[in-house]
Amino acid sequence: MRIAGQPSWRLSVSDSQSLEVALYVRDAAGIVVAGDDVPPPLTAPPPRSDVLDGADPAPVAAQWLAWWRTLVALDLELQKAPTLDGAAWQAWAREHAARRDAAGTPTDDFAGLAHAPALRQACVALAHDAYGAARRNPELDRAPWAQTKQVVDDVAQAHGVDPDVLSGVVIQVPTTGGWWRVVEPGAVLASTAAPYDAVVRAAFESAL
Repeated sequence: MRIAGQPSWRLSVSDSQSLEVALYVRDAAGIVVAGDDVPPPLTAPPPRSDVLDGADPAPVAAQWLAWWRTLVALDLELQKAPTLDGAAWQAWAREHAARRDAAGTPTDDFAGLAHAPALRQACVALAHDAYGAARRNPELDRAPWAQTKQVVDDVAQAHGVDPDVLSGVVIQVPTTGGWWRVVEPGAVLASTAAPYDAVVRAAFESAL
């Protein structure tokens, strides 16, 4: 959100197909992951799959967690993409796409997960259903401007700063409960049911 052509506070609120696919794989394959930055289960639980039966769960969980954190970082990198024009933007976009491919961003064969064969096998087996379950959140098109502006004003007053310096990124995932976490300064990962004011405030304040 911003005022075109003028200095303004900024807030990006988005969803992420790649994160939804990763969460689907986790939940469907029964991968148990401990991490403060890992959301709770999906709101719509997928059918349980036996694709990982017989695999050692500990390394698969560690590989999934590393994959998850890389996907989150790549999504945030895209949301915070530099303002570039023409050839410079195309070059940045190509480099970003290459990083996503190398990291194992969801594709038909998940080639970037070649170092984690059991996890890659699960991803390939579950990809069709995972992509089918991932959906765009229509509520994001109606982010409450007035509510957001009130948070902007409150944060600016509380910290004695000009509202126009405030900037934040929120990525929402369709998981249960009111879970949210600051994953880096200025960026929050949150369940869609998380309290909007608290999430946006955390995004702005963590960047100050």
